[in-house]
Amino acid sequence: VDSSAQQSSETETLEYRGYLEKHNGWGTCLQVGSETHADGSQSEFLVSGGRDKQLIVWDLHERKDGDEDETWGAPRRTLVGHSHFVSDLGLSADSKYALSSSWDATLRLWDIKTGNTTRRFISHTRDTLSVAFSPDNRQIA
Repeated sequence: VDSSAQQSSETETLEYRGYLEKHNGWGTCLQVGSETHADGSQSEFLVSGGRDKQLIVWDLHERKDGDEDETWGAPRRTLVGHSHFVSDLGLSADSKYALSSSWDATLRLWDIKTGNTTRRFISHTRDTLSVAFSPDNRQIA
């Protein structure tokens, strides 16, 4: 055993923040993005994919004590284009683009700001189940 290898005694905790309601069916994937606004402030947003063949970009609300039964965000934009379940999604390092995979055997590259598909990848012959951006955003897998 390598003596330099140490196990962290720190544990991560999850905190319930609320729920999101918009997909017509099961949600299948979720990513957290970050954006910088004109005034220089930053905020997080979510992108979710589902069995309803859609991706949804969510604006998040600040949670207040006692809000456990409230929705945690509101849909900003719905991204439509896949013809079957969305199986996975990834966000670019700058959170400006989303890449989605679907059981329709395609990948789609989406511009988060406009909601448009900027590129379709159609060479697969079967379901595409997962996607990822390289850390420098130059390649997708």
